[in-house]
Amino acid sequence: MVESALEERTWLVAVDGSKASKDAFFVALEDFYVDKKDKIIVVSVTDMMKTSLPYEYQPSTIANDYKIELLSKLHPSHYSIILAEKKEGKNVHETILQQAEEKNATAIFIGYHGRKGPKLDPSIMGQTVRYSTNNATRPIVIVKFPYFRTKARFGVFTYMICLDGSSKSFKVLEALHTFSKPGDKFVAVTVQSTPDEETIEKIAAHIKKFEERAKMRIDYLTLKAEDAETIHGPVVDFVNRNEDYKVDFVMFSSWGLKTEVGKLAALTIGSFATKLISFVQANLIMIP
Repeated sequence: MVESALEERTWLVAVDGSKASKDAFFVALEDFYVDKKDKIIVVSVTDMMKTSLPYEYQPSTIANDYKIELLSKLHPSHYSIILAEKKEGKNVHETILQQAEEKNATAIFIGYHGRKGPKLDPSIMGQTVRYSTNNATRPIVIVKFPYFRTKARFGVFTYMICLDGSSKSFKVLEALHTFSKPGDKFVAVTVQSTPDEETIEKIAAHIKKFEERAKMRIDYLTLKAEDAETIHGPVVDFVNRNEDYKVDFVMFSSWGLKTEVGKLAALTIGSFATKLISFVQANLIMIP
């Protein structure tokens, strides 16, 4: 069983008046916030040059909307609402990440798309998701679906942890205590196109040590990919079609073994992470 993190956590939620950002807010509040312990920071980026926004997208409307939601649920000392004016030369995404750094956010919650709503091709991620995941130094929680513990079976979530043997992916295991609660279920997966028993044994041993230290249980599965270019495929199929594991959140690192072994400069997230974000039908947690 995972014990909740002892330290106070600060959940920053980026909102813009869209339904997707409202879903991200409620997931942060209902599923991750611990009463009288954590903090919720709602950030909406403003631009005084935009003077003809629809009512629901106006800064005052957004601020009042979230104030009403938070006043009835949290003590004022445990939340704040920030209207952050976009500075010249900065974009919305940079402003969000800057706020996360200034507020020392534990993680940033964002909706999968913005005010324009879902794209015709749902695999195409929104600009905020694309920019934030490529530039974040803090975990990003990408909310595609408003999953809530109150509606989950027995009130628990199932987390998938993607491990490839890199030190970066092992950081995902260490993040479990931050994002999970007692009773949650976990399944770790490794995908390979060419069998590598040495790597699998290394990962299995690492998981076992973590289980003993964290006093929890993690199922470990290995999946087979057709080739190195389709490593993401088995994970997508598992999450989207597997009836035995109802995965609520997929956790993964921003880049993996290929970058680590090749000692490549990780200027953007890896192709595996990008494809997971695009195609997985579940919420996602990226650990940078």
